[in-house]
Formats: sequence, structure tokens, C-alpha cells
Amino acid sequence: MKLFVKLISFIIVAIMLAFANFLISDSDLPSYGTWTGIRPIEDKLKKLEKFAKSGPVDAIVFGSSISDFGFSAELYSKLMSEKLGHPYRVFNFSTGSAELVTTPALYRIARTVVRPKAIFLISPAEVKRPEEISPNSADYKLSHSPIGSSLNNQTLLGLAKFVWTLPIINKAAALRDLVMFGHYRNLIGQGMDTYKVTDYGDRISYTAAGLDLQQMNYFRQSIENNVKLMATEAEQDLAVAQTNFFPVIDIKAMEELRQIAQADDLKIYVLGHSAAGALWMKPTENMDYKKGRTQYLNTLAKSVGGILVNPLDGLSVPDHAVMEYTHLNTYGADIYTRAVFQTAINTSSLDQSDSSGIEQVSLASIRSKEPTFNGYSAIVFRNRGARNKSLRCRFVENFAVPLFPSADLFFALRMPDGRDIISPVRKLTSGEYEADVDLGANDKKQALILRLLYGTDTKVPLNAPLASYEWVPAL
Repeated sequence: MKLFVKLISFIIVAIMLAFANFLISDSDLPSYGTWTGIRPIEDKLKKLEKFAKSGPVDAIVFGSSISDFGFSAELYSKLMSEKLGHPYRVFNFSTGSAELVTTPALYRIARTVVRPKAIFLISPAEVKRPEEISPNSADYKLSHSPIGSSLNNQTLLGLAKFVWTLPIINKAAALRDLVMFGHYRNLIGQGMDTYKVTDYGDRISYTAAGLDLQQMNYFRQSIENNVKLMATEAEQDLAVAQTNFFPVIDIKAMEELRQIAQADDLKIYVLGHSAAGALWMKPTENMDYKKGRTQYLNTLAKSVGGILVNPLDGLSVPDHAVMEYTHLNTYGADIYTRAVFQTAINTSSLDQSDSSGIEQVSLASIRSKEPTFNGYSAIVFRNRGARNKSLRCRFVENFAVPLFPSADLFFALRMPDGRDIISPVRKLTSGEYEADVDLGANDKKQALILRLLYGTDTKVPLNAPLASYEWVPAL
């Protein structure tokens, strides 16, 4: 009888939990990232799961924030699909602060959802890192979170994912805060939260930061000085090359990736990338850095048993493609991605037509003291021959972005000649705003700098991260 009562009690509790899980599953409660300690990874894992349900996954991209912002899986999928004549689908699983040592763990996390046919390992050539893992790194956060106990066992990791992604567990912290405090008190916004992430995993930024020419040149020089060139004869010895460029923890991670590729029968493509400062306005002219960069990337590709795709020789990006000293924005990501595609299919010349014949204000002329500019000033393009139209913008809207005022909002557009065109804004729907702008005719494609301003006599820029925009016929 006691056993029967316990069984009935267990069934009742299970039904209650299942019902609670069902109710919470349809809510828009945010995840606190408790399982991995890195909320953007858990958000991307959900997107990868949805992506995988729509078709085969040909490749998954792994890398740091440089490829999170600076590679377009959506564009590469489109270009390769057109080239092959059938769908080719790539997902960007890059995340901030990831290092080579983190990549095996990130692959196993993604592997709980789908096994891809290939890995795109995107890496800049950089200074040899210390052996210690920084507390700010993704690897440290993963190892010190609940996921850490199962990271090295794919079966346990799959079980842990099932449990930790149950809505009743995944959203428990948000529900607790909402009940106890009336708001998400312990949900701390991160910089990554202010950017849109596409269905392909690409993080979108239209940001146009004011660039200091002297600092940019200094940053470029620092990048070029950080890569340790080897003697030509040393290139042939993989162990010597590894020791020259990588710490032991990364060397072990590269060997682990090689073994993963063999076990899962997948290809690894190593894609050379760079901090934005080394690509800005012109290709590198430092021949030692150029050769050292190639040595670094060759060593990485050989160590993981991969194929090197290096689009960097001759590659540069214009002002409007740079988010700041380290990252490309979405326009820079498109330029880089096209260069990767053209290198992968052995096209002899790089198509950078996107940056030719464009009128724009020099970002170096914009200083932080200008009162209408902030870190969310964005580049928007206006096509050649465009007439007066309305500019419609959708902004990121979540817990990390302050609510906009309900009135006295304006779009300010900095023109190539330095003028500001300021137009009143009307709200269409949640996060979507529109303004009629009188710009006149233009002979060339133009890169304009957009700000969302608030105020009457004195107008100040709002923290308004742009998610997308379009020009529509004026009312």
C-alpha cells in the first residue's frame, strides 16, 4: 500500500512538473545562461537547433568575437549554394572570448544538436598566449559552470543539455526574479545582448565608430609586431612551428580537434582572419608580418589536419566596414566572407565592388566630443539615384536596451559633405520607427551615419542598436 501511495505521489508530481514545464515553455522569459555561464552560447545553441531542423548542416563556424561579427554564414551559404546548384548551409557558432583551447568544448556543445559535415575554424594570427587560462575567457567560464562536469563526455553532455534546456529549469531564475522582485533583478546585460543574431548565427552590427587615425595606425603596428616570424627552415618542423606560435594548451586542443575530425568523419577548414585594424583601408605592407601570418595559419591547419583558406593577402576594408579597432561590422563581414568564398573556389581576383564608388564622410573626422554621436551610431547605405524616401529602422529591443521615449524622437543622418539632415520620427510597431527624409538626388551610392536622437532644442543620442533598415516610398 505504501509503495502504491508513493507511486501515485510520484505520478502526480511528474504531471504537475510536466504541466508547469508546458506553461513556461510558451513564455518569453529570458535565459540566464546558468548551464554554461555564457548566455550567448545558449542562445546560439537554440538557434542552431532550429537551424538544423530546417535541413542538413554542412558546416559550423567556430571562432571568437572577430568571426562572431566578422563572418557572414548567411552570405557564405547563399554564395556556395549558387555555386554548387544545391543548398549549402553554414551556421556561425562563434562566441566572444573563445580561444583555440575552447574550440573542442564548443564543438561538443554544438554536437548535442547536430553533427556537421565540416568545421570552419576562423582564427587571426596573434601573439603567443600564456599557458594560464584567463578568468574572462570562455573556456574558464565553461569549466566553472554546471556544464563543466560533462564537457568531456558527449553522452553525459547530451543528457545534461536535455535537463538544463527544459523550460522549467532553463527559465527558473527568471521566474524567481519576476515573482520575488517584479523584474529580472539578477539578469545582467552584456554587450553582446545589444546586437541582433540572425537565424544563421551571425551577430549583426551596423556600428560606425569615430576612428582616431593615429591610434588605428598604432593598433595595426601592434598587431603586425605580435606575430613571431620563423626562419624558413623551421617551417618544415611542425613541433618547432607549434612551439613558436602556440602555448601547450592550444597545441593539445589542436590535436583534440584533429581526433574529433577523424572520429566524426568531418573536414576542418582553417579560415585566416584578422583584427579590423590590420585590414583597415589597405593591405599590410609589412612583409615579415605577412609571412609570419601565413606561417601561423599553415601551422594551425597542419596541426588540426585541416585545409587552409587564407583570403588575407591583398584584402582590405574601407572606413564604413569597421566597427572599431578589433571588429568588422556587417559590411566588413560581407567583404571578408566574399573574399573567403573567392579564395575557396580559387577565383583569382577579389571582388570588393561593394566599397568602390561610395561617397561617405570620413569616420576619422568624427570625434567623441560630437554631442550627437555615441557607440550606436550606424552606417546606412543609400543607393545611387535615390529620391526622397522614408527610412524605416528596426532597433534591438530587449532587457539590455533602455526603453525609448514616446515623443521628441528624430533620425539624424550625417551626409558625405558633413551636413546633418534631421527628421522627426514616428513609431510604427514595437522597436520599429520611420522618418521621411529630404535628401535630394545623388549621383553615387552613399554611406550615411544614422543616429536616433531625443530632445527638443538640445538633442542627445540614444543607445539604439540598429537591427535592420530599409528605404520605403514616402507617405
